[in-house]
Amino acid sequence: MRRLLLLAALVAITGCGGKKRAVPRAERDAAVEPGPTIHDLTPTAARVPFAEPTVALPRELRATLVEPGAAPRTVRRYAPSAETRELRVAMTVTASGFHDGIWSQPQTLPVMTDGFGITVDATAPIALRGLVAEIADGGAHVEAEAYLGRWRALLERRRVAVATDGRGTLGAITLQDDPTSTATRDELVQRWLGLAVPLPVEAIGVGARWRVVTILRTGGAVVKQTATYQLTAVDGAAATVAVELTRIGEQQLIEVPGLPADVTAELVALRRVVKGTLVLGPGSPLPLRGTLTSESSAHARFTSSTRAAVDEVSDDSATIVLTSK
Repeated sequence: MRRLLLLAALVAITGCGGKKRAVPRAERDAAVEPGPTIHDLTPTAARVPFAEPTVALPRELRATLVEPGAAPRTVRRYAPSAETRELRVAMTVTASGFHDGIWSQPQTLPVMTDGFGITVDATAPIALRGLVAEIADGGAHVEAEAYLGRWRALLERRRVAVATDGRGTLGAITLQDDPTSTATRDELVQRWLGLAVPLPVEAIGVGARWRVVTILRTGGAVVKQTATYQLTAVDGAAATVAVELTRIGEQQLIEVPGLPADVTAELVALRRVVKGTLVLGPGSPLPLRGTLTSESSAHARFTSSTRAAVDEVSDDSATIVLTSK
């Protein structure tokens, strides 16, 4: 699925370093009104800065049944059984953006395909393997590679074990190739939450609608995902579900690997809307097949101590086709 892109051209703001003029203490004191004298008796060497709080993500905030659907209604649960397949995700992306003060014209990129090898066993977590991404013949190959950058760096050929319960709720994640990589874990989580369908607690029938709200981290930013699902058809063991998913990222500082210490990266705003239909099997919350459309907009600002702020905007739309083999 599409991520917040921080273009390589942003290194232009990192140029030559510089230092701000050190303001003498007398000037600083003269600029403010006198206040009470505060004496810090703690030896400098003994001062320990407060650590930022650690928030465990992702976090499902709530799951709500909106409509129970028509009778007969049943409590639906995934029942893992032996299964091995590849879930391939083919994306056709049209992208534009704002960089260096110029808006670019929309450009359609070659079809890009990634996805997961999936092995399901009744007695073990779901085993995932990141497939090798492919780019169809055509122009804009460099831009397509930029879109696939995080996939290639973090998930391609990587092996991950994902625990779930009968509802398909995301549980413990074990990164088998790089157990300590927070970036890999976050990337896996944001892709899983964009594809997998969690089931409601209650009994449902055709026409049922339910909503799941989750806080997650993607591309260094914390976002809120609101996903609404509707059971539109049941055919034997297969179920068809309509999906509408929105991710919102509000203004926040973000970490961008490779930026110099004097450059601050800030997410100004992010919005992503995904709509479509997925077909689910009985054993896994990851779909068998489906078609989705996506619209994404992101605005980032990069501030340097020596240069003016630089704003970057990305805006794209995509058609996403999921198939299994």
